[in-house]
Amino acid sequence: MGCGASTPVDPEAQARSAAIEKTLAQDREKMRREIKLLFLGAGESGKSTIMKQFQLAYGRPFTREERDEYRDVIFDNAVRSMQVVIDAFDLLSIEVPESLNEHIELLMSIGDNPELSTDTGELKSDVGNAIATVWAFEGAQEAVEMSHEFQLNDSASYYFENIARLVQQGDVPSDLDILRSRVKTTGITEIKLDIHGTIYRMMDVGGQRSERKKWINCFQDVQVLLFVLAISEYNQMLYEDETVSRISEATTLWQSIANSKWFALCSIILFLNKIDIYRQKLELYKLSDYIPEYTGPNTYEATTRFLAHRFSELYTNPTRPLIMHLTCATDASQIRTVFAAVQEQILANNLLASGRM
Repeated sequence: MGCGASTPVDPEAQARSAAIEKTLAQDREKMRREIKLLFLGAGESGKSTIMKQFQLAYGRPFTREERDEYRDVIFDNAVRSMQVVIDAFDLLSIEVPESLNEHIELLMSIGDNPELSTDTGELKSDVGNAIATVWAFEGAQEAVEMSHEFQLNDSASYYFENIARLVQQGDVPSDLDILRSRVKTTGITEIKLDIHGTIYRMMDVGGQRSERKKWINCFQDVQVLLFVLAISEYNQMLYEDETVSRISEATTLWQSIANSKWFALCSIILFLNKIDIYRQKLELYKLSDYIPEYTGPNTYEATTRFLAHRFSELYTNPTRPLIMHLTCATDASQIRTVFAAVQEQILANNLLASGRM
């Protein structure tokens, strides 16, 4: 009988191999415990607001320092929004009483006067009073109702109605005040939430056309895609191109992203967002006037069924079911419920991937 010679064992090679295996095992465990979620959608769809809600619910509250910083953002939002409304008076042929001239002159001078833009005392109170006075004018409220004809912050009327409180010395913005604020997202924003030992790594990128070229930088290793689409914008035109409707832009974007090879193995969740504004708009503007394919009744239930069906038909991935939620990004309790459903879906998909379902 022959006997083959055994290969000598290299202790250093064995140690290196063991170290590599240990690192790989740690990486696998980390991947099981860390889930990457990516928020995508057109500009002003509400992505950032939903992500802030998740942070408030499962991370930490806003600090006093952060709330103080948001005071200036909120004040700026209110002033800029009222300036837009004032500019719209001519567009909409709204006759303005002479009694408002002094207030309008003050408001329209803010961009040219650094003191008015930054002062937090008496001048800010004067500006707040000017906003409240112009808002009491019926024509200003009429202009806001017709804001689909120009570009106005969704939260304009909220700030106008609360301006007396918001400009008070020492006022601390509430969670809702902050959630209502609008700061254009540029680049990539990331937060990490530790929920029962699982790390949820959430990424938000700007939705404007100029920001979308940066999206590709976030596509690697995404496990959950959260696409946010503001259905309230069915009668509005795109900020970057006022010949294109926002709903058309969002629809095209949804179709290309949802069926991209990058997300073929992802859980995909579609948020039909801003349902609170959508309900209000339906009372004034028929969906069928802006989406002629819709021929049903102009009720919330019927129109949202139509929209949900329309967007689900554009999703063609047979291996991953589409999950859809009707959402109001500023409703904290609803967003908590939605995120619980998202967590359940992630768990189900992980079990499916591991062959345990």
